[in-house]
Amino acid sequence: MSTEGRRSILGGYGRYLAIALLALFAYDYLLPRTPDLPEQAPAFSLVSTDGETISLDALRGKVVVLNFWASWCPPCVSELPVLSEFARTHPDLAVIGISMDNVTPEKLRVTAQRLGISYPVVQADARTQSLYGVTTLPTTVVVGPSGEVWQVRVGTVSESWLERMVEAPEPT
Repeated sequence: MSTEGRRSILGGYGRYLAIALLALFAYDYLLPRTPDLPEQAPAFSLVSTDGETISLDALRGKVVVLNFWASWCPPCVSELPVLSEFARTHPDLAVIGISMDNVTPEKLRVTAQRLGISYPVVQADARTQSLYGVTTLPTTVVVGPSGEVWQVRVGTVSESWLERMVEAPEPT
């Protein structure tokens, strides 16, 4: 076989190999990853845009919906009305927006008001972001009344998803 023939055979396989490697890279590095959280939600204490300190420990006894979001994230902004309505119709639950925006507290307060957020908003610190393993936005974590992680969702949430996820999980 001539050198040209070998090059075209290798060239054909090379393309397939390149496509396979690109697909593997995309699968492993570009797809959203669900954080691997411990059974108990990591404790945090952050100041809300209203100046209140909100801690997960103080919310024991309630189901808590933690929504990690940012104002520059279109999917995050698109789900805010769903979360606001859910918080309004479920006053027995705690919905907390944890902003990943790197802005002043005043700018975050104005942004939350402009976006019509009806539940408390806090600004994440590096420790909380690390403890929750948030690398993709939006990420929503549902925490049970005893502090146990019930559910984690990377991507937008719907009202029906929220309704299903705030119910106590079936015993295993």
